[in-house]
Amino acid sequence: MKILALIFLFAVGTAKAATLAQEFQLTLNALPRIGIDSPKAEPACLKRYTEIQKDGVLNIIFGLGYSDGTPGNNVYELAFAEIFIRALTQPRCPAGLFACGFTRSPTDAGLFTKTARNVDGQSYRVELRLVTGSLSVDNNWNTSAANLARQQTHCKAAGDTFNSAIESGAEVVIYAGHARDGAGPDFCPPVKRADGHTDYDWYHRNKIGKWRMLNSMQKAADAKKPNQMVGMLACYTRRHFEKNLKVVLPKAALLGTDIGPKLSEVYYYAYSAIDSVLGMRCQDKMREALDVFSPHTVMVNMFNPGIIQGVPH
Repeated sequence: MKILALIFLFAVGTAKAATLAQEFQLTLNALPRIGIDSPKAEPACLKRYTEIQKDGVLNIIFGLGYSDGTPGNNVYELAFAEIFIRALTQPRCPAGLFACGFTRSPTDAGLFTKTARNVDGQSYRVELRLVTGSLSVDNNWNTSAANLARQQTHCKAAGDTFNSAIESGAEVVIYAGHARDGAGPDFCPPVKRADGHTDYDWYHRNKIGKWRMLNSMQKAADAKKPNQMVGMLACYTRRHFEKNLKVVLPKAALLGTDIGPKLSEVYYYAYSAIDSVLGMRCQDKMREALDVFSPHTVMVNMFNPGIIQGVPH
């Protein structure tokens, strides 16, 4: 934790890291005021949570993509990972919060577990796996001649872990980071043009992350353990991913965007979504939870068929 704290304070400058923490705290402060629902009073909500919890273990894979600030040099996701882990591992959940009270595995730093209560009040196990793509908060350092091979090994392993969890049937799949204009999820440094900007033409030709994720989802569906909820939290994800996701997972809930939100926003959406699933919020309450920092997510077939846009504050 001391190493993570140093990463957090050093990330993107102390002032910007502090701003990220302050903004995240606004989300933590707002969520408890929303309250929760009774899924048993809403058939579509009850059906979704029954499916999510049915085998006694809720598996959540949360992938934080390589969140570069191209053409700048900062990489952001390790700063958020630090504050997310702090919230996740609070020993006791403050009233109204649920993405907390987790224990971090002493032998697997990316695995967090807790015991929760299902729709019938019975205990079940939650296993949340967190993966990040970057070695450090400095893109130049990550991609230097001395470190590039290690960076590539690290980020490819993150992608392997993310997709393996999907293929194994994780009920909740969350990705927050860059969409790479439809080529993501992406856990590796961006392919750049000569002018230092991201080479989107390359990504248009090489949608490696997208097709790999969809292939993993298809394998899970073929094994009769389809992913139940998919949060694609990046730029314009409905345009980039919704059509393909509906083909592979026609009954899954989708959380996406119709715009290009800030990286910080997608992180807060991810926490609110995870908190809502653990608290079993239904349609209206989950919508409120997603909107507590900014209203740029779209719920597609989350509980009831249809699209629920965020409402501008």
